[in-house]
Amino acid sequence: MLSTRRKPFPIGGSKGVTLPGGMKVSDEVSIAASDRLLLMDTTGELSEDRLLQFFMESVEPAFQRWLESRKQSGTFKPMEAEEAAKTKPGTVAIPPGFLPGPLIYDVTCPRCGGRFGWDVAAGGNRLYCLYCGMPIELIL
Repeated sequence: MLSTRRKPFPIGGSKGVTLPGGMKVSDEVSIAASDRLLLMDTTGELSEDRLLQFFMESVEPAFQRWLESRKQSGTFKPMEAEEAAKTKPGTVAIPPGFLPGPLIYDVTCPRCGGRFGWDVAAGGNRLYCLYCGMPIELIL
């Protein structure tokens, strides 16, 4: 089981979301969804009709009951109402006699979360994510 937060990205007339790398994903998947929830069988073993039946009979009603109880108890807090984490600027101590090498920035893709190094000395302030191909611009 896992829980993660991802940002959807436009792809054609739809929106896409990357799946965590550790998940088993076959060539075809089965999906059942409402306007708010999504259930996916990444192995594709279940037909979409059976998955939709399970979703409508079990998942959606249970979710609605759970959500209503949270709203009534006052423990429901929409993501928009959450305060953003406050960060403080950091400093880096440079030891005496340190000779800097190439300036390499650690980059995290905002779409897929992929991490890689960006060698600024190689030139350019724009590159593409090595994992999903999203264009990324370095702003200094």
